[in-house]
Amino acid sequence: MSIERRRSSDEKARRIKTSERIQIAKVTFAEFASDFRLRFLARFPLERNHSRERKSRQIKKLKQVT
Repeated sequence: MSIERRRSSDEKARRIKTSERIQIAKVTFAEFASDFRLRFLARFPLERNHSRERKSRQIKKLKQVT
């Protein structure tokens, strides 16, 4: 009986540790993701601006041709 009780308490402790680990992993991943996003955006401008520049360049080329 005491062995069973000990096993269940160990299982509870293990479950708590696992959920804590998952929580810590979520937080660290969120921090990593925001940091990565900031670095990525610093290196590459937003796609919207890029496509706008490309369109204006294409329009200029078309005007030069005609």
